[in-house]
Amino acid sequence: KLLTSIVTIIIGVLLITLKSSIVSIAVTIFGIYLIFVGILDIIKKSDLVNGLVKIAVGVVAAVLSWLIVAIASLLLGVVLIINGVTQLLEVLKSKKPKGLLATLLVFAAPIVSIIGGLCLCGAWGELALTMYTIAGIVVILNGVISLVDYLQTK
Repeated sequence: KLLTSIVTIIIGVLLITLKSSIVSIAVTIFGIYLIFVGILDIIKKSDLVNGLVKIAVGVVAAVLSWLIVAIASLLLGVVLIINGVTQLLEVLKSKKPKGLLATLLVFAAPIVSIIGGLCLCGAWGELALTMYTIAGIVVILNGVISLVDYLQTK
């Protein structure tokens, strides 16, 4: 639990300092991991095909991590925008809720989905960077709470 708390705090700091490049770094690390596991599959298990596939995917992930992240972000952004617009149209067609708070809550989910999609597509880059900072702060707080909990049990 101590190690998990420390790693969580480190990840939060990385989210704040590295912002969007942390995803690319994570994909690169995953690619290196796949290369390593593929080599082990070939050596230990004598599983040439499985090992070579892992190595190939690992090389692509490690070398083209920026492209993979860009494509995945764009696709996810488009899906979020479509989902948000679809939800918004359904809300507009349905009965209007009574009261300001109820109305805001009904419209909140589709609007957040559309804004998140636009951020992922790169339309609002600064807002996306702010979201990384907020996520980093939340992750750090989670790690600190976990660390305090661990220290109190010792």
